[in-house]
Amino acid sequence: MKRLLILLCLLALTLSACGLESGKSTYTATASMYVDQRSAGDQTGMISSSDTATSQPLINTYIIMLKSDNVLDKVAQELGQDGLDADALREMITAEAEEDSSIIYIHVTADDPQLAIDIANTMLDVAPGCIMEIVGASTIKPIDYAKKAT
Repeated sequence: MKRLLILLCLLALTLSACGLESGKSTYTATASMYVDQRSAGDQTGMISSSDTATSQPLINTYIIMLKSDNVLDKVAQELGQDGLDADALREMITAEAEEDSSIIYIHVTADDPQLAIDIANTMLDVAPGCIMEIVGASTIKPIDYAKKAT
């Protein structure tokens, strides 16, 4: 009987610990940016399908660059929050390309909805300059800043 009581207590503790961990809310904020292979001076007239096609190979490179120390160190510095460094940001950020387009979505997941929004929007402010500084001949412009985290 004593063993059964101990086992039941251990089971109850384990289940409550699992419940507490799974009850922790996370929030995701999403921002988007447009990538154009042409430099700012070369952008005349309408965007053609060939412009989009030539930008697509760069998009995967830019997605990798978004999570680089170069970009994330500057984002962390801009945010100025203790304990938020490039490694912590890297764990919170995912990026993906919209299929057959020149659009990149940046998703930031955090325990605090305002922090997720702040990181996503700071990424849009910082990343284009960092990437264009390295690549040189492309244009990257914010489309939508994050307004809410869900």
